[in-house]
Amino acid sequence: MSNLTRRQFVKRTAAFGAVSAIGFPSLIRAQGLNEKLQVGFIAVGGRAGAHTEAAHGEGCQCIAFAEVDKGRWGGVLERKGWGQAKGYTDWRKVFENHGKNLDVVFVATPDHTHFAPSMTAVSMGIHCYTEKPLTWSVREAQLLAAAYAKNPKVVTQQGNQGHGGNGWRLAYEYVKAGAVGDIKEFHTWTNRPIWPQGGDRPQGSDPV
Repeated sequence: MSNLTRRQFVKRTAAFGAVSAIGFPSLIRAQGLNEKLQVGFIAVGGRAGAHTEAAHGEGCQCIAFAEVDKGRWGGVLERKGWGQAKGYTDWRKVFENHGKNLDVVFVATPDHTHFAPSMTAVSMGIHCYTEKPLTWSVREAQLLAAAYAKNPKVVTQQGNQGHGGNGWRLAYEYVKAGAVGDIKEFHTWTNRPIWPQGGDRPQGSDPV
């Protein structure tokens, strides 16, 4: 068994590498860790439910999470060993109160809101897994890249596991090598959305 501590392993990992079928970073799948990875979640409903399930299955310890809909909190608190995790409706509290102890955060808020928590994580030196799209605008992407340049030891990954698979890579090589000839036209189809859209409005209201 390796004598690496959890934090030593994280620091030595240059990239997440392969991902599982649901796109979970292989970092947490490594064997020989002496301690559990301390993880946080920015959103735990919808797509984020896959993150909490995978993290729990791989033996990670959730210490904090943020979710505006308290009806979703059970997805974390009801998991074995996670009952003491601190829940917040304001994602900023996760970083303010637990940032020093977090190894990794997972961001799966609505599509147009990924930048702020991801930027906070990278700026604080916390490894970050963010669902697509990474940012809402080119400018946000530029700011995030600049923050990463200042914290190059931070490991990041975006949830693009589908297009990162070998099938897409092989198709790219076929096209690049000219194996299919000159492409003049292509057609595409989609079966989306395949999941329920929208949801119930959370109870209560915020003061103006």
